[in-house]
Amino acid sequence: MVFNTATPGGASPSEPPHWTLHVHGKLVDEMPGIASPPLSALIDRITVQLDPALYPGDAGLVTWSRDKSAYTQPSSWANGKDQFSMKRPGTGPCKCIITLHVAHAPERVVLPSPLAHLLGIKSGARMDIIHSLWLHIRAMGLLTPHDASVVDVDERLATALGVSPGQMPFTQVVSTTMSRLTPSPPIVLHYTIRTDGAQRLGGDTYECEVDVPDPVGGGDLPPAATKLLRDVQQQVAELEGRAAAQLAKVTELRRRRAFFLGFATSPAEFINAIIASQARDLQLMQGGSIRPREQELRAEVFRQPWVDDAVMQYLNTLELQQQQQQQQQQQQQQQQQL
Repeated sequence: MVFNTATPGGASPSEPPHWTLHVHGKLVDEMPGIASPPLSALIDRITVQLDPALYPGDAGLVTWSRDKSAYTQPSSWANGKDQFSMKRPGTGPCKCIITLHVAHAPERVVLPSPLAHLLGIKSGARMDIIHSLWLHIRAMGLLTPHDASVVDVDERLATALGVSPGQMPFTQVVSTTMSRLTPSPPIVLHYTIRTDGAQRLGGDTYECEVDVPDPVGGGDLPPAATKLLRDVQQQVAELEGRAAAQLAKVTELRRRRAFFLGFATSPAEFINAIIASQARDLQLMQGGSIRPREQELRAEVFRQPWVDDAVMQYLNTLELQQQQQQQQQQQQQQQQQL
């Protein structure tokens, strides 16, 4: 909310006529059980530019910048400010421009119109934009089959990126996208300061989105917030359990449907397949092998020229092993006789 107060001439003999501009802000939706952050924790910089014709030079420009290391924890919010004000001498109306740079965390950027229309988002964090870009590429099937790191840039994506259609590495697509992003613009308010005698003259109210700092700050939540978080987590756990039970039920019904549908489509083939499956299971449980030995013996691989040499080498190896075993037995018998 922006408003001003005015002190006309004659209110105080020692003080000339003057006015005071106020910029006040607070969260519309407060967090339950948690102290609301002040305006100084939500704004990076505030600039007020007065009419240069009435206040030339530095007299007409005021800038406040916050310390980025401050206001990161609720304990530091007590030293913050919900209102900023500036005081200047004057007796007539004065136009001013108030610029608010919102403290976005992470930093927000704006997409150009063609890219925003393609991805369906106008602004956001850089990582969110890269994620949306990846989802679009995957949904449109633009990844090359032999190399998933290369993108087939079609006509729509090429127009949005300002490049020519063709193949391009995904890293280059990302870098091209990042080069076309612009920082999120500040909030610009136009206000006219009036000095017609009222102590508080009107006031303009605005709504804007801000990123609320982490209320925990590495510490413990307040009791009210802790109870609320516990209740929410319990509700989420109950819903997840119900969803898992319904999913298991759907899976079982699908299995049964497939079973009966297979029997209804071809009863004979279905029964034969079940008997063959049970036979394989029985053979496996008895310690046997389920490999198709007969099919392996009839395979073409055993009719190649190298098979004869392999068989002879295998038989020679068996004969050598038998001779070694006989020699070991003879040696053991001789040792027993001694």
